[in-house]
Amino acid sequence: EYSAKYHAQQAAASSSAAEGSASTATTQAANAAGSAELAQKWATQTTEEVVSGQGYGAKKYAQDAASSASGAAVSATEAAASAALAADKAQTDLSNVSQLPQSRINAIMPNTMDYVVETYRNGNTWYRKYKSGWLEQGGLTNSIGTSSTSTVTFPKAFAHNQYCALLTAPAQVNYTGSQRQNWNVENRTNTSMSVRNNVETKSNQYIWYACGQGA
Repeated sequence: EYSAKYHAQQAAASSSAAEGSASTATTQAANAAGSAELAQKWATQTTEEVVSGQGYGAKKYAQDAASSASGAAVSATEAAASAALAADKAQTDLSNVSQLPQSRINAIMPNTMDYVVETYRNGNTWYRKYKSGWLEQGGLTNSIGTSSTSTVTFPKAFAHNQYCALLTAPAQVNYTGSQRQNWNVENRTNTSMSVRNNVETKSNQYIWYACGQGA
């Protein structure tokens, strides 16, 4: 049986293997660089500088450099493969979690943790409902004429009309003087609210947001 916990453990193990291979590759690459530097040093020494009995040095260090470089390449390849496997398992985990029944999710998630169980979006209108019943939603009003109102119908009903409602004007609107923030919410019900535009010289749309206990 696939589960979030199993796949998370597998992804963590693959990530750990990837880190280990990457670390090995880094070490071997450093060894390769050091051996190559020693090989160059031995190759450029004069006869007077070569210690008796150590004439093999240049060849030895060159071989060590080639060996370390080869090992680094192999470890880097293994690290990349492990990282790809970790990413694939993590994606599989997310895919399986999204397909789990609610009863299985409830068994996996702590009872004290709240999380989204239902979402909706249609154009600018959206909502998110949580396991606890908490509901948040928002959208954009129709264009409201000067000193007029427009009704916002919620895509998801609240349990009552004691919810938090916020309004703001789009950033591109330039208000001056008494026009600033001159709007308010009226006639609140659990399924709708009215937005009044008190600005006498400008029609506008407003961004709305509401949150509270869902029905």
